[in-house]
Amino acid sequence: MPVEKAQTYRADRYADLKVCTRHPNEPAVEGHMSCQRCLDHYADLKARSMCPSHPNEPAVEGQVYCQRCLDRGVDYRAGAKARGTCPTHPNEPAAEGHVRCQRCIDRAANRHRRIHDFVLQAIATAHDFDVACMVRIHPNIPQDLARRACYGSLTIEHPDGGGTRDRRNNGYKIYYGIYSGNIAPTTYLLLYQLHQLWNQGPRY
Repeated sequence: MPVEKAQTYRADRYADLKVCTRHPNEPAVEGHMSCQRCLDHYADLKARSMCPSHPNEPAVEGQVYCQRCLDRGVDYRAGAKARGTCPTHPNEPAAEGHVRCQRCIDRAANRHRRIHDFVLQAIATAHDFDVACMVRIHPNIPQDLARRACYGSLTIEHPDGGGTRDRRNNGYKIYYGIYSGNIAPTTYLLLYQLHQLWNQGPRY
């Protein structure tokens, strides 16, 4: 089966049935496109620094896959870009100004939004905050708190400074670190972001 057809087949099968893309008789683990058997197999290969697609070939240092996989991925993405198609959904055109289709862009945006809201809620919960603007994230917040003055959208605050350096070095990895449990939510605080009046709002 050609690469394009294989990728389309796997993506459509997962979207429709939520089953493993390699073992169609086994359900995919929540949040993944693979079953538990595949995840355990990949974890074992990663622990031994072997390529999950070619188990007899070592992974490139600092990477998950072998050099053959990396080269093939580069060639495939370059071909999709030249054709103006999405590398994940080869039958769909890439959105204007992007290398992926609108479906991929929307899915990524929804995931980022979900992670962003989860992280803000985790920080608030860790510090036992009552934050008025959290009404957008947590609709069950008491209405008397929702009526309090809002000082703009919420963002994470570095209590010891160094926020600019942290964002430059890690970017969105901060949110993924908290979301995955690798960074404790107590490491950060919440701050109302006041557009041009940065740091003028109250800290909680």
